[in-house]
Amino acid sequence: EQGVVPTERLLAEVRRSNYEGVISLELSVSRYVESAEQLVTMLKRNKEFVEQKLSHEPRKAKGLPRR
Repeated sequence: EQGVVPTERLLAEVRRSNYEGVISLELSVSRYVESAEQLVTMLKRNKEFVEQKLSHEPRKAKGLPRR
């Protein structure tokens, strides 16, 4: 489901500005209420997404390396 805020752009701006405060993102979990396993998987996936977007490590190139 699409969120209201463009999450990638928001996180890119947070990263670019070197913001060091707290941010909070609300996730809709209602469709995962019946399955704890799916809920945990979704939460982990979202946590990894946010951490990757806020990381200052260089982005990894996609595809085969160029010569």
